[in-house]
Amino acid sequence: MNIREFFKMYTEIKDNSNGRLEIGELLDKLNQFNDDDKIEFSNGKYFEGHYGSYRGYYSDLYLEFCEEDKGFNTVGFIKEALHDALSNGTMQGYKGGDFPIDENTFTWFAEYGRGEGYEIIDVRKIDGIIFVIVDKE
Repeated sequence: MNIREFFKMYTEIKDNSNGRLEIGELLDKLNQFNDDDKIEFSNGKYFEGHYGSYRGYYSDLYLEFCEEDKGFNTVGFIKEALHDALSNGTMQGYKGGDFPIDENTFTWFAEYGRGEGYEIIDVRKIDGIIFVIVDKE
C-alpha cells in the first residue's frame, strides 16, 4: 500500500466511523490478534504503558502516549491495560473525583495532563501491520 492509498483508506475510516471506541469495542477488535503482535498507532506515537482519566473528559479513559518506543506497542500490553482498568472499576478524575470504568467507557490516546488527544476510532490490519487508527479531537 502506498501513502496515497493509506490516506484514502484513513479518510474512509474516519468518514464512516461512529467516533471513539468504547473499551469493550476496542477489546473486541484487539482480540482478533495474538498478544505478542506489534501495533502501530496511525499518529506515529507509542504506548507509554499507562492509562488514566482523560483530561478532556474525565469520565473517559486515555492510554498514554510517548514519542519513543518503550516496548509496550503490542496487542497484549494494550489489552492488559484495558483489563486492569476494567478490574479496578473506577479511576480518579484528573482534578479529583472517582469515575466508573466499564466496557462502555470511551477511549483516547493522549499525553498525561493534556486536554487534547486522539480519539481511538478503529483497529485494522493493513499489509500485515496492525494499526490502531486515531483521530485528533
